Amino acid sequence: MCCIQLEGMRGVRCVSYRWLTAHAPVDHYEAVGWYYNHPDAPVEVMPLANCTREEPQRELPQGGVVANLKFSHELRAGEQYFFAYVTKFNSDQPCRPTILWEVREVEMRHLTVRAQFDVRALPSRLWYFDIGTQSEGWKLPDEGAPECLQVSSNGYVDHLFERCERGRMYGLKWEWSH
Repeated sequence: MCCIQLEGMRGVRCVSYRWLTAHAPVDHYEAVGWYYNHPDAPVEVMPLANCTREEPQRELPQGGVVANLKFSHELRAGEQYFFAYVTKFNSDQPCRPTILWEVREVEMRHLTVRAQFDVRALPSRLWYFDIGTQSEGWKLPDEGAPECLQVSSNGYVDHLFERCERGRMYGLKWEWSH
């Protein structure tokens, strides 16, 4: 589960809650963070629950960072583990109107993508996409299409993706009325 929080048209942070099932011994998770419209933003990944960050986080060649989040112990194959972290974007730039999640795990049974929009900057249209079965979300769906989602009056929206495949990307895309 991830939840992006926006102020105006600027992304502020993303909170990620993860349940991991180990397929082999593992003692950390590599969290990748970037800001969608400002590749050189000083993004920071901060542990929130049941993990610590090994210093330093590393910059990625095309923008963004990767941080090793250390677990409390080495997990055995089949063991489940919960942890949470926050990605702070630290940018004053408006965000690209897209939330994109790439599945890097062996499998992901459920992925809930959430957004908390600022009520002063609600999107005029919003839809979900699954790269591989759709056109990366760039094609505007017809009114009333199943991909179209309604943003609540308090600015919240979410979508559950099931049986997500490794290497595929899932997310939300929207338009702001200016």
